[in-house]
Amino acid sequence: MSECYIKLRSNYLDGIIDLAVILPNPFVGHNPKNFYSSGEKYPVLWLLHGGSETSADWITYSSAPRLAVWRNTIIVAPSMPNGDFINQPRMGEGYRFFDFFYGELMPFIYNWLPASDDPAKNFLAGNSMGCEAVWRHGLQNPDAFGCIAPLGDKPCDYSCLEGFRSMTGEEFRDLTSDGSVTIGGGSEKISLRRREINNISKYPTVGAFLDSIENTMARFNEAVLTGKLPNVFFPYGATERESENAAFAKQLTEIGISIIKTEYFDEPVGCMSFWEKALEKFVDYVGHEPIEKNDGSLPIMTGANDVPDDSCGITIH
Repeated sequence: MSECYIKLRSNYLDGIIDLAVILPNPFVGHNPKNFYSSGEKYPVLWLLHGGSETSADWITYSSAPRLAVWRNTIIVAPSMPNGDFINQPRMGEGYRFFDFFYGELMPFIYNWLPASDDPAKNFLAGNSMGCEAVWRHGLQNPDAFGCIAPLGDKPCDYSCLEGFRSMTGEEFRDLTSDGSVTIGGGSEKISLRRREINNISKYPTVGAFLDSIENTMARFNEAVLTGKLPNVFFPYGATERESENAAFAKQLTEIGISIIKTEYFDEPVGCMSFWEKALEKFVDYVGHEPIEKNDGSLPIMTGANDVPDDSCGITIH
């Protein structure tokens, strides 16, 4: 695989953002010149990381990059530690990640790299914090991706905040000023992280937040009713949240819509082994066939042997 680490100067973010990009590369027996000048546009897997992590957690600590090689797919993994991959007007000069993603990052990838801009060949996946972002992006832009994969968690449900609807964002921040808090009781109980509190308080009222795309379970339920759901691959597994996620997976199945696929894994959701397996199943589901031949005559090799390529007069590794 070919790894590119890009520091992209962004107008939307008013600064630099780190991108990890994994590109397909020629296998043994390929003529590199022909490979790189083919003009082929590859599918794109947009990969979002968890909170307090960076793209390095996917690229360095998982097997995800191998998918770029074995599935001829470009992987794009931006870094936004603890930023929820949304617009954060109170960060720096105004960190508008949502706007950046569609108005700057996608045009950069599509026009400066051999990446397909066909929505049917673009796929969005993420874990933990990135999982919630996948729901948000998919529900707001259901036509932007061929399929989305929120890896292991259902959309966040903020319905227990309805009692605070008339409260201003600043009043809500004052109420929850001690950081991570639990609101509500019973099945309506929810624990809020500080970054969630900050996000809610950026709205003029709690009600404005509840009516926004960032209240994802409410928007999901609306999308079901209006038929505006994106294609969804929802993997879930054995975790302390298993009952909730299993119930949600059952709900998805009962909806009976062909664009929804659920898959159970017998291991905890919050670990890299689950996310790796779920991601591989995801690319299987969307039809990225494993490469079995290069030019039709030689089996794929990634450097275990040297094969002379008479067309370019070199030995390819």
